[in-house]
This record gives sequence, C-alpha cells and structure tokens, in this order.
Amino acid sequence: MRTTKEIMARARAAKERMIYNEDTVNTALLAMADSLLKSKEIILAANRRDLEGARGHVSEVMLDRLMLNEERILALSEGIERIASLPSPLGKEDLWVGKRGSHRSNCDYL
Repeated sequence: MRTTKEIMARARAAKERMIYNEDTVNTALLAMADSLLKSKEIILAANRRDLEGARGHVSEVMLDRLMLNEERILALSEGIERIASLPSPLGKEDLWVGKRGSHRSNCDYL
C-alpha cells in the first residue's frame, strides 16, 4: 500500500506531463456534456436503483435532491456547455481578501 506522500509525489509527476490549455479543457467539457445526453437512459436506470437502495436510509428531501430525470440531465449538460463558453481561468491569478487577510490564488493548478 502506498503512503499519502508517495501518492502525492506521483500525482505531481503526472501533472507535469499533462498539457492543459483552453482548447483541451473545453473539448473535455463538451465531451462530458454530450456523454451525459447520450448515456441518459443508463444514468437514469442507475439512479433509480440507487434511490431504491437509499430509500429508508435518507430523508425524502435528500432523495428528491438525488433524483435525476431527463430535465435535470439536460440542465447538467447545458450547465457544462455554459462553463465551456466562459473565459478560461488557466494561467490567470485571482486575488481576494478573506477573514484572515489577503490570499492569492493562481489557477495554473487546473
């Protein structure tokens, strides 16, 4: 079994080999949105099984939040498409002030 330190070292090494740019990220996002729509029947069937398994263990309110239907899957797909249409944060810096003072966030990690 690997230690957390070993897992993190491997993750950092893998990150160095990855190429992130706006085109690759948007292509992946659009593929996800398309895949949701193409797989909706499989997703809905699995969701029904999951909900039945959860019934009696979680509240009805939680079941409603977890329940998927065609409308919700379409909304998820459209939301992903909207994200792909936004300006990319890759390589940009964002500065904000939190409760404990100034913090700088760099989006290169995406």
